[in-house]
Amino acid sequence: MYLEHCVFIQMDLSFLEPNRMAALPMLNRLKRPTTASLAFLASSALIGVIGCSPSPDTEISAQKSKYQAAGDDSAGNKGAETPTALSGGGTPSKTASAPPAGTTSEKPSNEAMSRPNPNGNNASIPPLPTTPAADSRSFMVLKPTMSKDPKELMKYLETADNAFRELLLGMQARQVNQEVVMDRGAAIGKMKLDAAEKLAASAQDEEQKDVSVFARIEALSQLAGFGDASSARTLEGFAKEISTITNPKMAHQASLVLFSFRVSEYDSGQMKTAAPLLEEMDRLLEKKELLSVPDFRMMGQTLGVIQKQGDKEAFELARNKIADAFESNEDPRLVMEAWRLKVTGSPQEAALNDSLQNSVDKPDSKENVATLKSAVDDMIKTFPSATTLLVLGSYAMQVEASGATDAAMLMIDAVKAKVDTVKSPEFKADLDRMISDASKRFNLLGKPVDLTKLTDLKGAPLDVGGLAGKVVLIDVWATWCRPCVESFPELKEVYAANKEKGFEIVGVNIDDETAAVETFQSKTPLPWLIARSTDANDKEAIGFRVPFAQQLGVTAIPMMVLLDKKGNAVAMHLRGERLLGKVKELLAAP
Repeated sequence: MYLEHCVFIQMDLSFLEPNRMAALPMLNRLKRPTTASLAFLASSALIGVIGCSPSPDTEISAQKSKYQAAGDDSAGNKGAETPTALSGGGTPSKTASAPPAGTTSEKPSNEAMSRPNPNGNNASIPPLPTTPAADSRSFMVLKPTMSKDPKELMKYLETADNAFRELLLGMQARQVNQEVVMDRGAAIGKMKLDAAEKLAASAQDEEQKDVSVFARIEALSQLAGFGDASSARTLEGFAKEISTITNPKMAHQASLVLFSFRVSEYDSGQMKTAAPLLEEMDRLLEKKELLSVPDFRMMGQTLGVIQKQGDKEAFELARNKIADAFESNEDPRLVMEAWRLKVTGSPQEAALNDSLQNSVDKPDSKENVATLKSAVDDMIKTFPSATTLLVLGSYAMQVEASGATDAAMLMIDAVKAKVDTVKSPEFKADLDRMISDASKRFNLLGKPVDLTKLTDLKGAPLDVGGLAGKVVLIDVWATWCRPCVESFPELKEVYAANKEKGFEIVGVNIDDETAAVETFQSKTPLPWLIARSTDANDKEAIGFRVPFAQQLGVTAIPMMVLLDKKGNAVAMHLRGERLLGKVKELLAAP
């Protein structure tokens, strides 16, 4: 339904006008992601994905990891700044996902600004800018609707929203210049306002009436965001008018709009203290069942304004209020952001950052492991929540991928000890899965790894007899995984230097189709054994679900396991000098 996708977003249009009032909330229709698991949100949105993982709807690439594998300078990170666990920063390495691209625009001249009249349906609409060729993009070709049919008006509003979204994306990608943003943004706002007013006059049911109200708020907010003072005044009056209606969602959205005006007054000095702002914040936040993305973004703006005014006490009060209000929200993204808001800057965060980095730098240090245990315990004690456990589990995956297995095991054990206190079934399911997969990986150490169910690329059983008495590196990989492919030059060097001494690599490919790896081998052949793990009786057993990946508890690739001459797993995730050193050590052993 139309209204199910109506949420406020904050649009930063500060580059449009130097003296514009504080950014106002603006409606936009956005679908909430439903396929991303909580664990993936923790690892990607907050701290970055380790390697290539089976994450929905996400393109995985290299070059952004929290913790570089100890001894791995292959990415050219010597002298790089030490990354921190909670900040989202970090040095590039071989196992990570790239951050989403985003840009800002410079401020245009005042001559580029359009001032559409938001009052009255016959106000002029800025014309299309002259272009050397026909431009068919939706924000360029959208025209006012002449229809008065409510169903057609509903469809038109969605079309206008999509056009405006495309305009913003074009601006962020620097594909649309500032003059076009100003002209077409204002034009679309005016056309939406016109359609919303027509819908208000012709609505035949409650849903259509609600849509007309939301769309008017949206259009007025949009026009106000482009610097139209008249629209801002109209928006404030309209919000006051609907803030007392019986529809709780609509009344809440109106209150949020009015709150944005109070934030603007405080920012401009019209409101002398933050006390009235905090009182109004309390009223907005007390209805937790109505809180969503727009509320959180508005509260984030409010924090920024309070911080700008230098009121440290009010800032801390507001920050705690916001974190408490969203910590049990139904949207896992907001739960994670609320946790981050509460934890960031705390002594516990600093201690965990330091101990994590030390454990990665010196993974064999017992002292570092003991210090990490103290920091993890303190984090759980100070911030006792399912989110804390989820984040610690995600950090465990990162330090494990960096080769600090003891540190990772410690963190997973700490999470496991508290998992039964988690009340949310969704959180608990993610944690149980995380613990189960990690336990499979840790339990590999000291035990033989069964390679008998692997096949060659033609489907014949892999000849594992030739591996007896050799030091073997198992490398689980896929052709689409950039960190996997980027690790091959280093592996080729290790292989070439040690093959004649009894070292072998078995690359277990988990592409969905064998054809993908066959094509890869024809173009850039790998000199070691390439194997597949398939189950002819299960068409769903592909990718990370193939039996061998499940056996090893693989949740991210490349996944490397080193076997000694007896076939027992002795180490995981080794790279760089640590891998070469361990191979030489095992080859020298009896």
